[in-house]
Amino acid sequence: MGSLAKVSIICTVFNQADFVEEALDAVLNQGYYNIELIIIDNGSQDSSKEKIKNWITNKEKFECRFIDLPESLNYCQAFNLGLKQISGDYIIDLSGDDQLCEGHIEQSILALQKSPNAAFSFSDAKLLDEAGKIRSYYKREQVSDLKKFIENGSLYQEVIKGNPISAVTVIFDSKILKELGGYDETLIYEDFDILVRLTRHYPAVFSDHQGVIKRIHPQAFSANQYLSRNSSMLPSTVKVCQKIKFMNQTQEEDQALLSRVLFECKHAIWSANFESADELLKIATSIKPRPMKVLIYQFFAKIRLDFSWFYPTITSIKSSLRKYF
Repeated sequence: MGSLAKVSIICTVFNQADFVEEALDAVLNQGYYNIELIIIDNGSQDSSKEKIKNWITNKEKFECRFIDLPESLNYCQAFNLGLKQISGDYIIDLSGDDQLCEGHIEQSILALQKSPNAAFSFSDAKLLDEAGKIRSYYKREQVSDLKKFIENGSLYQEVIKGNPISAVTVIFDSKILKELGGYDETLIYEDFDILVRLTRHYPAVFSDHQGVIKRIHPQAFSANQYLSRNSSMLPSTVKVCQKIKFMNQTQEEDQALLSRVLFECKHAIWSANFESADELLKIATSIKPRPMKVLIYQFFAKIRLDFSWFYPTITSIKSSLRKYF
């Protein structure tokens, strides 16, 4: 490849003792040698800290720094601590339970160097469930769609509507990410917001390879996105949707936002997160034309009928079906 750009990897760990050594070993197995690794233990209560320290001790010649947080911060705050210390041209946000596939960095950097205006690259991923079965994040027809979204400049709109980007595979241009201020620390999860902000102003590039092994398990943070009656993630989703309404410039973009808001509102009502549902409906009513769904969701949000006892069953069935269809 061309000049060997420096890549900074920020690996954030929270109670991932069973997986963290594999995640760190996979960094070493990249075959890409201009890497700096910053490991952040975000207040783990298991043996993650000890495993990280032992791993670092055995890799003395590897450029690595360890940030040991005594108490947990939200993910965005923890990541930004690492962001202040990096010196790389590109940045990877790596979770302590995921693994980089061999060659991911090299192939992604090649794609970015061919598209110097791009804010980030992304690729396909391997989803690994608890039974050890692996499936691709994308189906082949979705890859074709992704390339069309990038070519015709509609990726921002698609991220609003349903975020087709496999966020775990993203490699950021560090200068651009820093200029945007990194992750929004008022939010407790990062991907929806940062991808919206980046695609609003910058192009992206897709590299057609499988870049990351993403573990799917009940302890994963995203598994609690619609936690019954007490989702910590939905209020952050509401904030991002409010930002999007301010950033949107066209009726098509507003319609994409309406589609997203109604999707999130449906899940907020089913999971009895009624305050978030109310805020989402405020956004929905500000967008014209207003579909009948808005009136239906307003009715259910108003009567506060609690379906949350049944909600996990529905989502479990849908999740199982997605594996095969």
